[in-house]
Amino acid sequence: MNYKTQALDTTIEAEKIQFQIWRRLSLEQKTQQVRSLQQRLRTILWQNITQKLPQGDDRRRKQKLIELEKGENFSQIDQVLESNFMLQDPIKLAALVGQIFDRLAIPYFVSGGLASSILGETRTTIDTNIAILMSDKRLIPQLIEIMQTDFYISEIAVEDALNDRTSSFNLIHLQSALKADIYPIRDNDLFRQSAITRRQKINLADSPELSFNICTAEDIVLQKLIWYQTTGQISQKQWRDILGVLKLQGERLDFQYMRYWSEALRIVQLLENAYNESGL
Repeated sequence: MNYKTQALDTTIEAEKIQFQIWRRLSLEQKTQQVRSLQQRLRTILWQNITQKLPQGDDRRRKQKLIELEKGENFSQIDQVLESNFMLQDPIKLAALVGQIFDRLAIPYFVSGGLASSILGETRTTIDTNIAILMSDKRLIPQLIEIMQTDFYISEIAVEDALNDRTSSFNLIHLQSALKADIYPIRDNDLFRQSAITRRQKINLADSPELSFNICTAEDIVLQKLIWYQTTGQISQKQWRDILGVLKLQGERLDFQYMRYWSEALRIVQLLENAYNESGL
């Protein structure tokens, strides 16, 4: 066993205690923890921008926020910049988007950094990744019409993604400027078709409006191992997320399921390495 801590300045003993504390939290409590962290950090960022641009130019402030969080690609969209700013977090965004998919009976689950933060080591994330299973293309006009109320959405980008010309399309929440990346599940993607049947619902007792679907711990580990391999095994953030989920979930994981898909996806050795460095 070659246990690897999440950070170089953390001892193995201290880290294991930290994960033991997190393990006592329910899925909903862990989600609230992640949300609180996201809210605090985004509040600080917005306050810093406000102090540097104190003249009430909300459009310029919002543009600066987008540039800091997402680069300049989305910082010139008038529809977003002209909306009054509302301080929100990625979990609120996931719930808003999820409600629309539910209305249209489009199966979905949240994945990416938000899922691994809830199911593993708590960290911040800027965007929200959502996988959808949308086989009926006739829903495209209705989806765009509903989304346009609260989101910037490109009809061309949606059609390209749903017709396999690109891998995803973007949504930008007009008031908060938060972005969601939507990934349609392909007909030949048997793994993600399996993952969507295993999705789980997060129901926050004090905030029922924040309920949304999230992938399982096994599926986020496998997804991130795929991304890690595809990107040349150089992303330390992806690897840290993988180890964080494995360390938090521990023996609760379905190892048989993960073994089956690691073989099918040809990532057996990567999974074994992750087990070794996470102490499993």
